[in-house]
Amino acid sequence: MTYLNAVILALVQSATEFMPISSSGHLLLVQKLLGLDDVPILFDLILHLGTAAATIIVFYKIIADIAKGLWHFIASGRNRSKQSGEKASAKLFLYILISTAATAALVYPARDLLESFFRMRVRFVTLFFIVNGCLLFVTKYSQNGSRGVEGSGIFFPILVGSAQAFAALPGISRSGSTIAAGLFSGAERSFSGIYSFLISIPVIIGASIVEYVRAGRAVHSEIDAHILIIAFAVSLSFGYLALRLLMRTLAKGKLYIFSFYCFAVGAASSVIINL
Repeated sequence: MTYLNAVILALVQSATEFMPISSSGHLLLVQKLLGLDDVPILFDLILHLGTAAATIIVFYKIIADIAKGLWHFIASGRNRSKQSGEKASAKLFLYILISTAATAALVYPARDLLESFFRMRVRFVTLFFIVNGCLLFVTKYSQNGSRGVEGSGIFFPILVGSAQAFAALPGISRSGSTIAAGLFSGAERSFSGIYSFLISIPVIIGASIVEYVRAGRAVHSEIDAHILIIAFAVSLSFGYLALRLLMRTLAKGKLYIFSFYCFAVGAASSVIINL
């Protein structure tokens, strides 16, 4: 792992983790182009923790409001009537837990099959890029809903959590699939985007912990600490910029424009994987 390779992979991860164009699919293709048969587990974990940190920074006010509202909701008990903001915070926190549970319930039993798509069935990435493009394109016909967390039922977190599990396939975008699920459930655009990235935080951190434990000593591979620091910094900083850009694009109802890019990459990937 060279410094250049680390920067390239960190840039790809940070940009594509938030843009609805699939970070996993892009990383597979870039690793192929760079001739990297295997990326150290610790390096991969650092990249994901960098993008998780970027998400926390962008939405820190919302996260703080959720924590504060949840605390007041619990502390008030039956002593007084709950304020609407406190109820919304508690409901949003509950929904995040439900979405996370739905994702884990679908992904964990199928983890070996999913890993095979990355290791032995890289050709499927072409198909999944096309599927992802179709998913994004149909959002062009979604109406801007009016539902926030207050107007959403239990079906919403289950649907979005299931969409997040679907994005475990290389070439399927986590942000794209979850935001699309939110839009078609009638949620408001900005809420769909915010919710999509809020539920990514426990999933990324949880998956990193599970992967760290499963890998055991393999995590402690010989890799320059400076490379890890640079990779984390690049993943965090460029991830922050990419997330800000996506939220602006989503607010304009232009998520579908990324579908054309996915179609192009899907076509190009069929050539790249045969190099």
